Amino acid sequence: MKKHAGAILVLFSIFLVSIIFVAEETLPGQRLYPFKRVVNERLWSFVKVAKKGSLYWKFELLERRLQDAVDMILEEKLNEKEAEYIGNEILSVSFDIDKSISEIEEKEGAMKALKPRTTHEIIARAYNAAISQMVEDDRSIEGFQYIKSALYEITTKSVSARGELEGELIRDESLMTIENIKALSDNVETRMNVNRKLVDKSAEFADSKTHSYILKRYAAAERLQKVAKQAIENEDYVGAFAFLQKAYRVSEEVGLFVVIQDRMKKPSSNKPVSQSESQMSVGENGRTEDMDNPKESDSEPESNNNQGLKPSIDSIRENKTIERSSMN
Repeated sequence: MKKHAGAILVLFSIFLVSIIFVAEETLPGQRLYPFKRVVNERLWSFVKVAKKGSLYWKFELLERRLQDAVDMILEEKLNEKEAEYIGNEILSVSFDIDKSISEIEEKEGAMKALKPRTTHEIIARAYNAAISQMVEDDRSIEGFQYIKSALYEITTKSVSARGELEGELIRDESLMTIENIKALSDNVETRMNVNRKLVDKSAEFADSKTHSYILKRYAAAERLQKVAKQAIENEDYVGAFAFLQKAYRVSEEVGLFVVIQDRMKKPSSNKPVSQSESQMSVGENGRTEDMDNPKESDSEPESNNNQGLKPSIDSIRENKTIERSSMN
């Protein structure tokens, strides 16, 4: 009897592991997707939270939902119902992230909160750029506007919150020292070198249009870094912090964009493309940039990335209801 029980247990374990792996590949609307959400992600959460903390897991969860959206667009499975569902899920996770960051700011100060604020913004910008390109290339189907609307909302809130934190930090004269600026400069240099390798790798799989965009954005980061070094030489530490922060954000946005593009070329692998941990490793200091004209800065996305994003998910739903009513 014990031998039979042991054999049954082994078979059940193999079956369960198989279901877990199969479910990991599923998308909203498919039979095992609820299993992926309830079982797989709960198991992952225990591992990731214990190892890296709850906020890291929330960032990865955000990227998992965004990757679901990208995969559905690529496979032409994104319909209006599923897109609205994913859009709301993206906003829900984002709200949890905002709440956690606010708690960090309250307990540990602006310095600690700036890292995750910047990461939140970078993720939204990178996925927005990727999805915007997919739309332009006619690879999207009905419902993509729900995803882009969610990303617009995340980006807008993140830019504002991050700007406030940088403004608070710049007023702290104890942070605007040559020691701090050099430490930040070294960290930014390290991250830009990592992303430079990703940019070079993108030539292997990106089409000419995409590769041109990647090179252009990374060149913007290099220009900002050069201006920061000039500011250091002129002992303008406030300016140096500001330009280093911008260079870091643009570089990390490009790096994550490349990772997403690489992931899009490998649809058989549905692993999360999280860069959250590395993005949160630097970028502690800076100052407020011109938030009234963010697109004029080299560090901001090109204007076409934000086209068509402004309507909220609720307004999209209302407009669709009006359209159907008029058709009837």
